[in-house]
Amino acid sequence: MAVLNLDTSQRLDIICRKGDTFQFSFDVGDPTLAGEAGDWQMHVRPTEYDESDSPKLSASDAVDGSVITITISASDMVEIDSGLYVYDIQFVGVSSQVKTYLHGTFKVNEDITI
Repeated sequence: MAVLNLDTSQRLDIICRKGDTFQFSFDVGDPTLAGEAGDWQMHVRPTEYDESDSPKLSASDAVDGSVITITISASDMVEIDSGLYVYDIQFVGVSSQVKTYLHGTFKVNEDITI
């Protein structure tokens, strides 16, 4: 039996702190993405997800060659309850082509000073 696995995304579990700026850079190994029209998106949502809910967090992105930096502001991070969520990071091209690069759990630890 043959298998065709089109899921090339990598699992990466993330632990961060409520109220702190979240900034994460990773190298996708393809410098041509810097010139490709499209948008990098990260969405964080509860593990128990209702399709009518919008994502809890969305991130902004910056591209430098093949290095992608995802940032969520401290003001957005303070609004999310501590707990366990799921996330993914995708590239959405202008031709509506979508590719997921990373996915996993997104754990938010409680903070004392917020």
